[in-house]
Amino acid sequence: MKATHLQPAAKPAGDPDRIALAVAGDDAKAKSTAMALIDEIGFEAVDAGSIAESWRQQPGSPCYLKDYDVKGVREALAEATPERKPEWRATPNSPGTYDAQHRVSSFAMYQVAGSEARYPERIAES
Repeated sequence: MKATHLQPAAKPAGDPDRIALAVAGDDAKAKSTAMALIDEIGFEAVDAGSIAESWRQQPGSPCYLKDYDVKGVREALAEATPERKPEWRATPNSPGTYDAQHRVSSFAMYQVAGSEARYPERIAES
């Protein structure tokens, strides 16, 4: 959703025209908090799964920057494919799928601040 849509698009709970926003995360409490905030500001929240599934709402995906209701967001998330669209490629050498990017990101994340020494099994998995 674009920031310019927030105030004019907000609707009270129960309004049939309420726009839904997808929320992905691995921490159930944090995701619940985010979903409650979305409801408070006038939108429906849709649980979009884990961070590993968050690619379903990235640039170029069917639900990215779309003002859908709950059903529309769920359908768009289900229609998403893991191939990275041109809108989400930083360079011609960017990985072609979200899975490839996830492996690269995971490896880089655990190298920060000596993490590779604390989590060698995660480095081996990447």
